[in-house]
Amino acid sequence: MARALSTATLSLGLVAIPVGLHATRRRSGKVSYHLVHAKDGSRVKRQYVCEEEGTPVPDDELARSYQSDDGEEVVMEADEARAIAPKATGRIDLMEFVPTGTVDAIYFDNAYFLAPGKGGARAYHLFAATLRELGVVGVGTQLARGKSYLVAIRATELGMTMHTLHHADEVHAEQDVPHGDATRITAAERDLARTLVEQLRRPSFDPSRFEDEAEVALKKAIAEHAPTPKKSKAAPASAGGKAPKVVDLMASLRASLEASAGGKRAAKRGTKSATANKAPKRTASAAKYKRPTAAKPARAHTARSTTGTPRQRRSSRSDATP
Repeated sequence: MARALSTATLSLGLVAIPVGLHATRRRSGKVSYHLVHAKDGSRVKRQYVCEEEGTPVPDDELARSYQSDDGEEVVMEADEARAIAPKATGRIDLMEFVPTGTVDAIYFDNAYFLAPGKGGARAYHLFAATLRELGVVGVGTQLARGKSYLVAIRATELGMTMHTLHHADEVHAEQDVPHGDATRITAAERDLARTLVEQLRRPSFDPSRFEDEAEVALKKAIAEHAPTPKKSKAAPASAGGKAPKVVDLMASLRASLEASAGGKRAAKRGTKSATANKAPKRTASAAKYKRPTAAKPARAHTARSTTGTPRQRRSSRSDATP
């Protein structure tokens, strides 16, 4: 459990027992919500608006209005009202002890586990054992958070709990509630009612047998409205549902190295063989498809005369041309 919400001293005359107050109510796991703007989902904040002016009032301008017995409105500044409130003493002052069954559960408000403070374990357990043996509850007051609380200290199996109680003027009298006329009940009706109760009777109260149906329905609705998360593709299951084969890493590496070395040797031999076989084929092919070259006729050269006149030389060249 987390650390204590607060600390106090359980005071009984000259006896002072340091204790820590721990919450009994567990809030984790319960669904909570925030008010948002339905249009865009943005959170909203509350403001105090002046009814007369219709504008928001800042915190430093807020005051408290109380109603007197005559029905008159009495306005006080917040600081003035806080100054009137009783100061916290840090004590739980026990004033009397009453039988456990005489404190009606209708007066119970909040409950806190009491744990022994530093150096107070011995006195704590002594006092708890005394309350348990005598079957009594300690009743007193505690000044905290600007209020005066009426409290009851009750012994439990392991230690003690503190219950804050409603004051008498905070609880309606049962006589103020209409109960109707008590009609005559027959013996047969009583027997039938007893049989029904006995069928549902349990040796003790166990809250775990009861489910918070509203919480369950709300969680279900939230799950249905929530966007579906994208699921990652699962690896395909092995055929037949068999367990995967355990691989010897060293053996696999050796086999891979041997296969690689053998492949290189085979590739090298194949390259040499291909080189030896391909060279003659290229020569034979070239010889087979090579076209024979015909001998070119020798070009007749006409001796150029260097004698005679130019006109005679041109005439002689024309006569010699085929």
